[in-house]
Amino acid sequence: MIPVAKIAIMLLANALIIRGLWRAMSGSIESPMLLTWLRLKVEFHLGTFWAKPLTSCPACMASFHGTWFYLLFMDWTPVNFVLLLLYIPALSTVTEYIHERI
Repeated sequence: MIPVAKIAIMLLANALIIRGLWRAMSGSIESPMLLTWLRLKVEFHLGTFWAKPLTSCPACMASFHGTWFYLLFMDWTPVNFVLLLLYIPALSTVTEYIHERI
């Protein structure tokens, strides 16, 4: 059986974690946040395009940060692998919704 309540809680928690990470990495050299140095370093070494899933874009961060979060809390079964393919777009949508509202 699909654990709908667990996945819903995971979506909300993961979206808030991504939003918090993005906020901690936002800022500039003139007014840095706690992890601004990490975002700038990743953008310098990987380029802007490849930095988006790691540090720069909340909706894009769902692909990387959502995968490790999902694998941390869900058992690795074929059904859960299919759910992961649905979880990432759902997480991206929830993350973008929260990002636009906060």
